Amino acid sequence: MSSLNPRRLTRQQIARVVGNDPELIKAFEALFAVTGEGADAIETLTVLVDVAQQSADTADARAVAALAQLDRIASALEALALAPAVAPAVVADDFGDCPTCAATREALVALTRRVEDLESR
Repeated sequence: MSSLNPRRLTRQQIARVVGNDPELIKAFEALFAVTGEGADAIETLTVLVDVAQQSADTADARAVAALAQLDRIASALEALALAPAVAPAVVADDFGDCPTCAATREALVALTRRVEDLESR
């Protein structure tokens, strides 16, 4: 864009274009000064628009990824909702005639108490 910048025109070049009219030369110099500032602003705005576009593209990609993740979560929740209910495990307190089972239960109760005791310290 800087190759098209009218601020690079010399007074002689402007004079040739406007037929050496001093008032027109001054008017075109003023016009080119304003236009040159506008060209710089346009170039700056172009860069800012490019950066904004890159940010928008990144946000777009993140939104698509988030939507895909939400879709996977929804599918998993739907599968979970349709899954048959599982009855909770029931631990029998009465081991009947099984001396090994009763001994194991007593050992587990003792171990549980010991862990609780250690955790409370």
